[in-house]
Amino acid sequence: MLEIGEAQRQVLEEIPVLGTERVHILEALGRVLARDVEAIRDVPFTDNSAMDGYACHHEDVVGATPANPVRLRVIGEAPAGCPFKGAVGRMEAVRIGTGGVVPAGADTVVMVEDTEQEEDEILCFRAPDKGAYIRARGEDVKRVDEPFSAGKVVCSNCYSLAAQISECGAIPLSLGIASDNHEDLRSKMCDGLRADAILTSGGVSVGKYDFVKECLAQLGMKAKFWKVAMKPGKPLIFGTIGNKPVFGLPGNPTSAMTSFEEFVRPALLKMMGHTKIFRSTFEATLAEDVLSEADRRHLVRCKLFQKNSHVLALPTGTQSSGVLRSMVLADGLIILPPAEKGFPRGTRIRVHTLHSTAPMTETSPFWGRG
Repeated sequence: MLEIGEAQRQVLEEIPVLGTERVHILEALGRVLARDVEAIRDVPFTDNSAMDGYACHHEDVVGATPANPVRLRVIGEAPAGCPFKGAVGRMEAVRIGTGGVVPAGADTVVMVEDTEQEEDEILCFRAPDKGAYIRARGEDVKRVDEPFSAGKVVCSNCYSLAAQISECGAIPLSLGIASDNHEDLRSKMCDGLRADAILTSGGVSVGKYDFVKECLAQLGMKAKFWKVAMKPGKPLIFGTIGNKPVFGLPGNPTSAMTSFEEFVRPALLKMMGHTKIFRSTFEATLAEDVLSEADRRHLVRCKLFQKNSHVLALPTGTQSSGVLRSMVLADGLIILPPAEKGFPRGTRIRVHTLHSTAPMTETSPFWGRG
């Protein structure tokens, strides 16, 4: 009789790899690429803003404080998908939305929370570091082929969230992309009322064109909370319209996917009758130093490796909420409590698995942890 391992080996030696086929991107979840896929453009395709705020010259805001604010003239705006056509001069600023193209001449973004508007000017009360809140062109993916037409924002969240919905056994009903105006948003949200749960992405922060909260309220949503002390994923709306749960997720790709993992997925599983609705957690060791946040819990995307009897957790590169690759490569999320100085290599930490094959539990890894 054959030993089990030898029998497995002989079976697998006789098993061929099937041929290839082209499928729609939403049917590709869990399948294996037949060949390399090359990026046709940089991601992001140009420098863009990581925050709602004002694009300006760093030199102009150096030394700004609440007691001694800097006054800048606002010359235009650059919401996501609609670049500002001109250039930013000295002592000028352009209002910019998250994902908006950084206009020529600007090298820094001041968060809207650190400003106050007075007619066509703003007062800046804090000076960020040079280059603050700007995501550099190609930060996520470098192109290897032809240039891509500039200006628009790619809706990657439509596909990633649909995949996450399918992975937990629910059926996604895509409502398409809504324009940044009340009429289009309300129209698509009304269409969404035929579903068992409503999920939106983007437009839930403090930007000029963030209308999602207002439109949901007009449809009768009873808001339960807005904003969660976590990174990524701070801006998050949860409420109900009748007996339908409503989730307004952030627009940044990894923020949206992380928020789905922690809030939407358990909710959908419970709606389907499951009692074990949370991913499992386990102890691991940090494989490198990791910075944390002083005011909120930080969920760090990581790869997991086995070394002797220990599991090592290694962050998947930059943790920018706009870098989708860091989530695609992740096996789990390192759970870090608020901390001023971060955590050194070798620290024992908890990891929240992202594997669909990992065992499920009835309790959240965050319950009872503050």
